[in-house]
Amino acid sequence: MTRDRHLIDQKQAQLTKRQKDGLPFDKMQSELNALIEQSETLYQTRLCRLPKITYDESLPVAARADEIIKAIQENQVVIIAGETEPGKTTQIA
Repeated sequence: MTRDRHLIDQKQAQLTKRQKDGLPFDKMQSELNALIEQSETLYQTRLCRLPKITYDESLPVAARADEIIKAIQENQVVIIAGETEPGKTTQIA
């Protein structure tokens, strides 16, 4: 996880220093490995909890979902225009 990066980098630097100085580092290596594993596990858990994005095919915007997604990914501002009151805002949000 990004939030763990600073601590992991810090532990890695300490571990490298201990190795260069010829000091024992086995315990610190185990701690670092456990920290990395814990971070990866938390990341995977959060990834699994992300909601699945679905599109209601009965809505007019759904027919152009791929086109809209591509436009949003490639542009800073996207304007979606259409007839008055077909529910563009409701369908996009």
